[in-house]
Parts: sequence; structure tokens; C-alpha cells
Amino acid sequence: MVELPARLRTQAGHCDRLGSPFYAGLLERAAADIEVGGPVAQILRGHEEDPPESMLALRLMGAVRRRVLEGALPDMEWSTFRRALVDDAESIRSLLDRPVQTNEVGRCAALLPGFLAVARETGLPLRLLEIGASAGLNLRWDRRLRAALELAAEVPVSVDRARAADWAAVQLSAPRPGVATVVFHSIVMQYLPSAERREFEYAVRAAGEVATDNAPLAWLRMEPAGDQAEVRLARWPGGEDRLVARVGYHGDPVRLSP
Repeated sequence: MVELPARLRTQAGHCDRLGSPFYAGLLERAAADIEVGGPVAQILRGHEEDPPESMLALRLMGAVRRRVLEGALPDMEWSTFRRALVDDAESIRSLLDRPVQTNEVGRCAALLPGFLAVARETGLPLRLLEIGASAGLNLRWDRRLRAALELAAEVPVSVDRARAADWAAVQLSAPRPGVATVVFHSIVMQYLPSAERREFEYAVRAAGEVATDNAPLAWLRMEPAGDQAEVRLARWPGGEDRLVARVGYHGDPVRLSP
């Protein structure tokens, strides 16, 4: 098993490479704090065997960040961060048990070619079903990326709280004539338990089997593939699955597939 300091330092490296030096620095200090038996070691006790895909390091960052957003902490500077793990330990420990999912509007740049391909190939309006929608900002990609928060207020969307597999099964329970249904997600699958990932994929593929030319289904996803992510598009009827683009994890750069 990989020791906790190593896991935090691995995520610190990812943060540094992806343009988040502040989080990288916090995680490096947190790793060193574990090694000397400090508050980070205490707060993470019992999580030593958490699976890698549960993103323990990001859950720690997210827990403290949430307390800042709630007004319980003034900032995330290291001194505040470390002290909060003692003074606010109960709240942070409970938040650690919650999963995280990252999303950002910059990824629309990578998903756009897939949406355009579905629209061009079907000639139908798009019905968008996003897994891991966060605040629903990427559901408004057609209004472009500027002032995404303002657009979220101007053009509200419905965001449901549910298991991905269960939600997809309900939404895809019957074909929707006259629109091209697009199930999409960006950097989501790694946060789901393996059993739920299988259930979700089964729900999508089962819906694909009953799709028609007047009620087509597309599955557009941007998910990890080594140092970069891949944007892939599957479309039914037919079930063709193709690579659309290779992209950085935050949406830049985008290299379209030939």
C-alpha cells in the first residue's frame, strides 16, 4: 500500500503540473506534517486504505476549502489550514467522508467538437444529460464560456442529486423522439465506485440498443488517458465509438483527432 505522504505528494505533483501551485504547496506541507505526526496525520487516521480513485488528497483540500466558503475559516494559508485540522477537526473529518468531483467551464472547449458532431450527423436539437454536473455550468456551453456564473443565474438548469447509474437509467428509460440525447461527463468516472461505473455504462449501452434515427443517443466523455485526457464519442444507432480529441485535464490544449 502506498503511504499517505506519498499519496499527497503525488497529487501535489499533479497540481503543480496542471497550474495549481498553491494546492501543490499545501499538499507538500501536509505530507511533511504527516511524517512528524502532526494534525494532518490525525485527521487522516483511518483513511490509510482508502482506494486511490477516492482521491483522498483532493477530499482533504475540498473539506478545508468548503469550511472557508462557509465562513468558518478566513483562508487556506498553511497556518490557518493546519490550525483548522485541530480546532475544526470534527467538521473536517465528517467532510472527508464525502466524495469529490471536479468540473470547470474550460472543458467545454474540448467537449464542443463532440456536441457539434452529434448535431451535424443527426440534424436534430440536442437534449443534454450531464453526469457530475456540479453547478450545471457546462450544460450552458452553447452560450459560450464568458461570465459562466452570470449565465447560470440567467439560464437556470435542473441539477438532481442521485447516483449516476440510477439517474441515467431513469433519464434513458425510453427514447426521446425529435431530439438527439447526449449523455456527457468530464473527469467524473474515476470518482465513482467500480460497481456504479459498470451500472452506468450498462444503462447507457442498453439505451443505445433501442435508439432510432429519430431518437438517437450519443455518449460524449472526457476522461483520463495517461498524461492527458481523451474525448470520446459513441453514437447510436450503430454504436460507433471514436476518438474526438486529446486534451489537457483543464481543457487546454485541445488536439483534434484526424
